[in-house]
Amino acid sequence: MNLLEFKKGLCRNNNNTYKFALALALLKHSKANPTVSNISYDFIFESFIEFYWNQVTLYKIKHSVTSKQEPLMISKIKKFCEDNELWSLNYKRLKRVEAKKYNILLESLKGTFNDLINNPLSRIHSDYRVKNQSGGDPEGIANLYSWSREKQTLKLSNEGNDFLVNNYDSIYSLVLLECAKFLEKYNLTPRLISKIDSEAERESFSKAIKDLFEYKDEDRCFYCDVELSSENTEIEHFIPHEFVLEHAQWNLVKSCSDCNRGRSGKHNRLPRKSLFLNKLIDRNICEFDNGKYALQNYFESIEDMDNKIRFKYAECLNAGFKVWWEGPSNYSLNAKEYISETIDVDMSSVYEPFEKLIKKRGRILDLGSGSGRDSKYFLSKGNEVKAIEPNIELFEASTREIGEIVEHISIQEFQPNKEFDAIWACASLLHLTDEELVEVFGKFKDVLKADGHVYMSFKQGTYKGIKSRRYFNYHTVSSLKELLPGGYEVVKNWESEDLRNSTKPKWLNVIVKLSSS
Repeated sequence: MNLLEFKKGLCRNNNNTYKFALALALLKHSKANPTVSNISYDFIFESFIEFYWNQVTLYKIKHSVTSKQEPLMISKIKKFCEDNELWSLNYKRLKRVEAKKYNILLESLKGTFNDLINNPLSRIHSDYRVKNQSGGDPEGIANLYSWSREKQTLKLSNEGNDFLVNNYDSIYSLVLLECAKFLEKYNLTPRLISKIDSEAERESFSKAIKDLFEYKDEDRCFYCDVELSSENTEIEHFIPHEFVLEHAQWNLVKSCSDCNRGRSGKHNRLPRKSLFLNKLIDRNICEFDNGKYALQNYFESIEDMDNKIRFKYAECLNAGFKVWWEGPSNYSLNAKEYISETIDVDMSSVYEPFEKLIKKRGRILDLGSGSGRDSKYFLSKGNEVKAIEPNIELFEASTREIGEIVEHISIQEFQPNKEFDAIWACASLLHLTDEELVEVFGKFKDVLKADGHVYMSFKQGTYKGIKSRRYFNYHTVSSLKELLPGGYEVVKNWESEDLRNSTKPKWLNVIVKLSSS
């Protein structure tokens, strides 16, 4: 057996990466146990999980053109991550910190693995003729190894074991290279080989970077603008490290720990484009000529920098990285206080004009359900309600109040199909920029049935900016009308006092109707 023969079997007729995962499992065994020829299917199974976990959860590596064509193991790992909200957890931490969930993952995937493993076990050889062309053979003998599904064991031949042990580095590099070549068809992600290499270690920050971004008096968080302290200053990747996989100084900002890795923090998500992308580029433009961030090492000119950073952001978004829609926010830090302030507020003066216009016993989308107060009221009136809430603490509060009708998602990520008679957006849009509002108003047309209504409320005025760790966007009737696309009609608007505190700014209440034409 030689490297050329091995490569022939490894790379022939692949429509998934299972053979590459199998080859890496064999290599992992040979490195750890060079004198042991028997390999259990359980060992190979866990090696598959290790190979795919970080690719799916951290790096968002695609294994097909569309999600409908994804290999079954990939789609099941992805669903497990979604169901358990484990997107920012790497494989090592999953096993160490979430051992119970890891065992549930193994149990849920073992049947899938047993159904698929016959194929790569049969087809990785250049010298073996597969009998069952559709699913692979449950047992067989080839030069590299013999295998048996019944015994759940693979046995390396003497020649095969020697080949793997004596050529470990060459085979390992070959497998990573060919796997990366296969995945390049579906991915534009940088540093692809490093992302599929489970042996690669994350590079730590250099002393130069730590010194450059160390805390200085009057530093403020890039995202929420809170004043930083020496204990609360962290170096954060604007475009997630899991995408760029480098500590390029143009992409680093100072952040508070809440925004960086708090429960509702950014983690491995993208900051909101309309709020923060220009801010990052402007910061870099200011520093381009003074050499502080060594920007000339990355970009030829300011124009080149502007274009490349925007392109990198778009690449990351297209790769499947989610946007940090709910942040920055102090709702997470003050969730209990916010809930206690709002849950018992008498909203009858606002409910009444809305209910007069909407279909009785209709289907309502509660956009930003908060404490669950409004959904609970509409349910009590016989309506069918669906609620969405992007903030994790408020989502949990809503769920406690109204049950499983709440989904932890933002309106930007929500995918309905003209199924609602009305939308209730009480104080939930005032944290969006005008650019984001235009996109959301357009999306409402996909949410509402013909002649559907939207209630929304904003703080009255013209202020736009971050205060109390949140972005606020005040509006007047005229400024709001300028953002509404064609097809909407403002049917009612009125001012009201803040029902929690009359000394606070007044609220603008608006009800719009989507025309049936």
